[in-house]
Amino acid sequence: MTNHRLLVVHRACPSLSKSAVGFGSKLEMVRATAASLVASLSRLRVPVRLVVVFDGCEDAYVRLFETACVTIGDGRIELFVERTDAIGNAATWNRQVEIAMERGRDVDYVFFSEDDYLFREDAFVAMIDFLEHGLGDFVSPLDHPDWYLNDGRRERANIVVSRYGHWRTI
Repeated sequence: MTNHRLLVVHRACPSLSKSAVGFGSKLEMVRATAASLVASLSRLRVPVRLVVVFDGCEDAYVRLFETACVTIGDGRIELFVERTDAIGNAATWNRQVEIAMERGRDVDYVFFSEDDYLFREDAFVAMIDFLEHGLGDFVSPLDHPDWYLNDGRRERANIVVSRYGHWRTI
């Protein structure tokens, strides 16, 4: 597959965080993440390169992404699997950066993702729309309500409105 518009470098590990909300099993969380990620990427209607770094994960985690790409991805998502021993957050973050440098030279956009993100169906369409309209150089679909408050420790957020909603600059 050529002419990829987007490279997504995603990290998954089998450890469930103590702060995870709504999931009692990491495998179920990753299943939901894989499904929402692939569904959102599929809305782009262009080829996408998805590299998943599995940090000490069993085969079941890999199958979740393979299944999502086949059943939801409609053939436009090219999945690459990279398995590591349980090397941890810092090492897998460094690996994400290396992968972006290695595989991101011929794409328009690079996105880093983790296994506890859930995506709205229009998340990637909205992010690319934002960038293509010159509204910013970096965009993330993650929204942290505490950043809206000016409690003296943080800068006030600037709001930019697009057809998909609003974006905050921080």
